[in-house]
Amino acid sequence: MNPDGSAPTDNPFFGNPTWNDLVYTYGHRNMFGLAFHPSTDQAHVTENGPNCNDEVSLLSPGENFGWGSTATCSTPPPPPGNTNRDGPSPVLPIWWWGSTICPTNAAIHAGPSFPAWQGDLFMGDCNFGRLHRLDLVPPGYDAVASDEILWTAPSAILDVEVGPDGAIWITTPTTIYRYVDAGQAPVASFTATPSLVTVGVPVVFDASASSDPDGTIVSYAWDFGDSTSGSDVTTSHAYAVPGVFTVALTVTDNESFTTTSSRDVSVQASPGPPRILSSDPGAGPVTVIVGERRTFTITASDPNGDTLTYTWRVDGTTRGGNVPAFEFLGSALGTFRVNVTVSDGSSAVWQEWTVTVVPREPFPLWIVWLTLILAVAVIASVVFLWRMRGKGDQGPPPPSGTP
Repeated sequence: MNPDGSAPTDNPFFGNPTWNDLVYTYGHRNMFGLAFHPSTDQAHVTENGPNCNDEVSLLSPGENFGWGSTATCSTPPPPPGNTNRDGPSPVLPIWWWGSTICPTNAAIHAGPSFPAWQGDLFMGDCNFGRLHRLDLVPPGYDAVASDEILWTAPSAILDVEVGPDGAIWITTPTTIYRYVDAGQAPVASFTATPSLVTVGVPVVFDASASSDPDGTIVSYAWDFGDSTSGSDVTTSHAYAVPGVFTVALTVTDNESFTTTSSRDVSVQASPGPPRILSSDPGAGPVTVIVGERRTFTITASDPNGDTLTYTWRVDGTTRGGNVPAFEFLGSALGTFRVNVTVSDGSSAVWQEWTVTVVPREPFPLWIVWLTLILAVAVIASVVFLWRMRGKGDQGPPPPSGTP
C-alpha cells in the first residue's frame, strides 16, 4: 500500500472486483518477517508452516504460494510441495526446514561490517533462539546456498535488524543484543619504482609492505589508472601514453575485508631517438679520386643520455669500428654507399653518403709545352749572360809600337 493507506494502481489485482486492491501475493499461511533486498528491491518473507515446512519465500506480484486446505506434513508429495500445493501454479519457497523452528523477523545485510555477508538474509527463530544467516546467491539473490547458525540467545529471538553502524541488532522478550564484527581490515601499502618514467618504460609495483592485523591477505588487485589491471603482490606495467595516472591497490583479507591505497605515477613523453648533430662531409654526394682516402666523421647525441654505438657500412657490408669516424679508401672506380647507423640500444638514426670514385686526370699538355718554353728561355738567358760576362773579363788590348 501507499503511505496514506491507499492501494497502488500497479498492484496485480487493482480494479478487480473479486479481489482486494491491496493484495500483492496470496497463498500464505503465517508470515512473520519481511525484508526488501537493496540490490533487487524484491521482498523476502519468513513464514511459519503447520507442524513442518517453515520457509523463506521470494515474493513476486500476483503469485500464489500454495497454502490451502489440502496442506499436510505427510508425503507424498515430498516437501515442501505437501504444504504448498493449493491453487494455480503454486510457487515453492527458496528455503525451508522440515521441522518447525518458528522463523521470526528478517533483515538483509548491507552495512559496512561483515563484508563477506553482504546481501545475505539474517533472521531469528523463536523455538530455539538462534540467529540464522541465509547465504543468498548473487546476482539475483533468489536462491539460498546455506543456513548458518551464528549465535544462540537465552530465549526466543523476535526481531533482527541491521543498524547504520553495520552491527546486527537482536531482540528477545527481555533483552536487546548487538552482534558486532570484531574483524579488522587489512593495510594496503605499495611502492612504484620509478614514480617518474617515460612512455614505454616499465614501472615495478610492490605491495609486499601490505599487512593484515588479524588474518592474512588473500588477494591483491591493481588498477593502473589507464583501464588496465593486474594482480599478485608484485607486478609491472608500462604506459603507452604520457600523463599522470592514479594507481590503486585493493587488498582483501581472509574475512573479506578490503582496503584500497592509491598513488600517482607521472609518465613523460619519450625524448626520442638519438640525433646526428653534424657530419663531415655534409649531406650530399662525395667525390674521391681513385687511390685516395676520405675520412667521414659525425657528431651525435642521445636525449636520454644513453651510450651510443656506431655501425659503418659500405654497400651494406659492415666496415670500420664502433667509433664516430670512418676512413674510406677509393680503391676502385665506381659509385658506393657509405652509411652510418647510430643507436642507443632501443632506437636508431642513420646517415648515408653517395661516394663516386673517379680516375685521376692526366697532366694538361699545354702546361708541358709552356714549361718547356720557359725552360728553354731560362737556359738561353743563362748562356747569354755567361758569354757576355766572359767577354768583359779579357781586359784592354796592349799598346802599339815600342818605346
